[in-house]
Amino acid sequence: MKMTYFERQGFGASIGEAFWTAHQEAQEQAGANSDLHTKTTFEEINTPAGVNPLKYAEWIRQACCSLKTDASEWDKKRYLLFVPKARQTKVLSLAQAMVDENKTLGLRLKGPAASAFRIKNGIKGKHGKVFLFIGVG
Repeated sequence: MKMTYFERQGFGASIGEAFWTAHQEAQEQAGANSDLHTKTTFEEINTPAGVNPLKYAEWIRQACCSLKTDASEWDKKRYLLFVPKARQTKVLSLAQAMVDENKTLGLRLKGPAASAFRIKNGIKGKHGKVFLFIGVG
């Protein structure tokens, strides 16, 4: 199966508002044929306590790579090396949902990751939340 992984960040009062903001940005930049602009729904997931949301998204990306039909042996096993054993089952099930069910997942960013997005986009000090949307196309 040919799939391309994507990530987009969005800002809004709710995750729905942030999704549509990120969706519209993806449409404006529609040079890529597999990105958020091809999606219309998402599923919000909670990052486990004590886990950085960007790290969690990276674990899911690595698990997605292991599911490719043309994945190398290294790609198939890489996530097993980097994802803590207690988290592997959940991470793999989220990756499979993205691949098999064509789901887009949304995670709330907090701390330095959210601050960096706010500064980069000139929204520092505005009320709202920052979310990361990940999926495959």
